[in-house]
Amino acid sequence: MNTALSSKRPKEVWRVIHRVIHPSPRPISADPDRLNRYFIKTTERTLGTLPDEATDLVDLIDSLSEPDRYPFQLRTVSSGEILKEISLLRSDCSTGADQIPVKYVNQVGHFLTGPLAHIINVCISNLQFPRISPVPKVDNPKQAADYRPGLYTSCAL
Repeated sequence: MNTALSSKRPKEVWRVIHRVIHPSPRPISADPDRLNRYFIKTTERTLGTLPDEATDLVDLIDSLSEPDRYPFQLRTVSSGEILKEISLLRSDCSTGADQIPVKYVNQVGHFLTGPLAHIINVCISNLQFPRISPVPKVDNPKQAADYRPGLYTSCAL
């Protein structure tokens, strides 16, 4: 299937855009645990790392001192940090739900940093964060490989 950017059929491009902006209201028929395991394997393959064992996390939490009243704080991000993360994106991976290849994202990264930093910083200041919602790769997904992780934002901008 052609990527949306290189498609010569506008209907195909808009179908992909519509699927991302307006996810299907139908409940996902896939088992959430299977999807999580599938996405973890994809992350392992993409990043080349394995997640920490759950026992490691529990041991780490137990080793921490008694928390202050508000121990967890997020800090705002800068455009420079966003640009650095964009430059670290692997170009040999498949496109996201937007069908935009990483090589194009890298070429316009300096234009994206300001708006992305603003969105992220507004989410942090309002304490509202995007939710992960599986996005189907195909019209009738039947297995975990038929989904990709996507964002459904609940952030008020």
